[in-house]
Amino acid sequence: MEETPKRKELTLAHRQSAYCIIYQSLKNGALPHGIFSSTAKLFKVSKSTIGRLWRDTNVNIADEGVTAFAILTNTDFFETKSKNRGRPLKWNREEVREEVRNVPLSLRQTWEGLSHALKVPASTLRYMRTKEKLFYRHSSSLTPYLTDDHKIARLSYVLDEIHMGTVDNNTQTASYKTMYDRVDVDEKWFYMTRENAHYILVGDRPEGIYNGDVEDLNYFAEDTPQRQVHHKCHITKVMFLCAQARPRLDPTTNTMWDGKLGIWPIGHCGHTQRRSLNREAGEEIWVDEKVTKVKYREMLITRVIDSIIEKWPRSQWNNPRFIIRIQQDGAKTHIDPDDKAFYNKLVQLGVEDKILIYTQPANSPDTNINDLGFFRALQSKYHCNTPNDAIDIIKHVKKTHDDYDHKKINRIWLSLMGCYNGIIECNGGNNYKIPHFGKDKLERIGQLPVVIPVTKEAFKFL
Repeated sequence: MEETPKRKELTLAHRQSAYCIIYQSLKNGALPHGIFSSTAKLFKVSKSTIGRLWRDTNVNIADEGVTAFAILTNTDFFETKSKNRGRPLKWNREEVREEVRNVPLSLRQTWEGLSHALKVPASTLRYMRTKEKLFYRHSSSLTPYLTDDHKIARLSYVLDEIHMGTVDNNTQTASYKTMYDRVDVDEKWFYMTRENAHYILVGDRPEGIYNGDVEDLNYFAEDTPQRQVHHKCHITKVMFLCAQARPRLDPTTNTMWDGKLGIWPIGHCGHTQRRSLNREAGEEIWVDEKVTKVKYREMLITRVIDSIIEKWPRSQWNNPRFIIRIQQDGAKTHIDPDDKAFYNKLVQLGVEDKILIYTQPANSPDTNINDLGFFRALQSKYHCNTPNDAIDIIKHVKKTHDDYDHKKINRIWLSLMGCYNGIIECNGGNNYKIPHFGKDKLERIGQLPVVIPVTKEAFKFL
């Protein structure tokens, strides 16, 4: 038995072609046997659709008083008369759109809330979203409040990141600096587990495939995991200091330098004083340390500066004109850019003319690649592990940091330049969308740029 073709709407060209095929098959004014079936197979429609097309067209020819041969080249004659087919829509889409705009955002957080406000079924609203793309969900994140002084400082900061040698007023083009001389430093808490975790579990076996064996345990769904803590505020955590530069090719060794200067836990290892239910006496434990200016200055010198001296590509380090910029945020525990104790340590190391430190604008996490995306990427990878204590947290965080792809780090730096364009276009504000321009695809085809150009819209503010 032949499969009935799936019903579909014939296009204008297909209607004309089908009629021409049937008309040209006429012999002495009669249709040959099976012409409707063969034509229907050709256009993948039912036989009745082709028969109805033939009959309706002949009726129209008789009504119009024209010959059949005259309409073969006239596509207008095959226009369908009816434009509205199927069941009429109960809800006018344009009216629904306007009514939704008038509903307060506080009532638009769930489909049920919006349904109650509009008196429209929630299932209908979901259909309008999934099938007709009438609505879309948006996650609104809190952003730092910015005063006029903050905006001016952010705008001045971004303008300083533009390479003035690339500014061309005639073509209105410019590019940002490569940022190969910059190190972003910041702290981050890493928790042993998330407060809310999502897993994919195996459900009940679908009906019809159960083999009847009551001892077949694979038939039953997985049990939901139980995670318990004394209080969610007491989840074990460790703070880390991270220093990240931009990856680049080191011409001296002809290898890629990943820009990873290091990620260091803030604290020290100790030993338990006495035996407890959780551990034996003398067992190694991690002891957190409070971050103060003294502690922060010490870690900058013994961790960040020493790592820069050791790991920075020699082709740039040996250049007497090359200066490395360390960017920090404005936390109270961070040192001032003109901190004398820090400068004296640089003098002792002989790098006072090679390294400088400065502070990013206030309330501006979008100007630091760690806050912009690197920390979140590390955290996502880190939570694929299951640490049991602070020592395990440190081990897994360091391994995640070491294994992270340097190509992805480079893309975060390019995203940072895209955020600079948004900051300029918003006059120093933060109400912009982080731009996406297919960096992964551009890298695959070998067209990923080294720097992002200043957009035409942003150039108007220069």
